[in-house]
Amino acid sequence: MRLADAFWIGWIRTFAHQVFPTAGVVAYAQALRVATSASWSEIAMLAAPQYVLIVAALGLVGLIGTVCNIALLRHAFAGLAGAYAAMVVVSLVITRGAPRLIGLLPEPMADRLEQTSTALREFIAQPGLVSRVITWHALSIVIHGGRLWILFAAVGVNLDWREALLLIAVAESSMLI
Repeated sequence: MRLADAFWIGWIRTFAHQVFPTAGVVAYAQALRVATSASWSEIAMLAAPQYVLIVAALGLVGLIGTVCNIALLRHAFAGLAGAYAAMVVVSLVITRGAPRLIGLLPEPMADRLEQTSTALREFIAQPGLVSRVITWHALSIVIHGGRLWILFAAVGVNLDWREALLLIAVAESSMLI
């Protein structure tokens, strides 16, 4: 897929989300399917690894935002840092170990998840792909969440970059949950 196609598919998702919540996922999947000639099952296989890696990226952004605000957070620092660190670690463990875990499930469940298992195995087999995807997702989270910094500035609340990063991480975490 060309970079321009990926940009427009992402833009369609964002626009559709603004019109109707969660419609962006449907628009994104349809546009991706048309652009790549992938089947619906192939598109669905991409969801599990992407979702897990988005959680890892969000945990990374949250961990950085939390560490940058130790003095501000005081007693809440340990819990928040622990939660974001757990998001990163658990997501990476799932990404690396899911194919083996799926194999341990009862046969009917394992059969249903076999395509996801195959997708994850292919995904992690490509050198550097997981780290690149996490980096791009983290950048996307910061850019997407940056609208909050702009909104706060528009109403006269000036946040420094560390406070804005923590705000973005917490807001994006609540959206994910």
